[in-house]
Amino acid sequence: LHKIIEKNLWIFGEQYNDTPVLFSDKSLKNNLTALRKELFDYELSEKDENIIDIEDNNLKNITDLFFFNEKILDTQKQEVMVVELKRPSCKINQKELNQLDRYKFNLEKNAKFSKEIYFKLILISSDFSDFAASKIGTQDKSNPFLYDITKDKKIELYVYKWSELIHSNKRRLSYLSNILKTKDRDIKDVFEKDYPDIAISDLVSTFANSKK
Repeated sequence: LHKIIEKNLWIFGEQYNDTPVLFSDKSLKNNLTALRKELFDYELSEKDENIIDIEDNNLKNITDLFFFNEKILDTQKQEVMVVELKRPSCKINQKELNQLDRYKFNLEKNAKFSKEIYFKLILISSDFSDFAASKIGTQDKSNPFLYDITKDKKIELYVYKWSELIHSNKRRLSYLSNILKTKDRDIKDVFEKDYPDIAISDLVSTFANSKK
């Protein structure tokens, strides 16, 4: 999943089409990694109500993943996108949103982070709690994924549910494919050509078992 997302950043917006995952500023990357570890490195708990009950042990063993992407918007602007992929067993609840708020606070107040950089923070999970769902999309009715944005619009926070993100892109791409009359590619062929290091047979077996 991590490798697939890195090669397809366009799912977060057309402006990321053909944008590779690159990061030239090692100091900034190290500071962001340390901040991420401080805020998001924790165990799920019944008390925090952020656990999704999963029977498949393979899915239970998957950990959180994250990556950064640096994009030069123009000669004056630099954008850093921070993507946090929550483990399948994690439901986004108040604790996860609080961590996201603290992340934003540190980017605003900590001198380690340049005020000239635009940040986009993205949190993705399989499901939301009712509390989290009530907080997401209230900033802008036209953008159901926007969780918060600073007054100067230099830091944007987005929270996605996988199903909604996939549905949104599928709807958009279906519309474009009808206009362009493009042909569907077999998913197996896509994986074998674009992701030769991913064992497609294991994925097929996992998906087949999950449907039973």
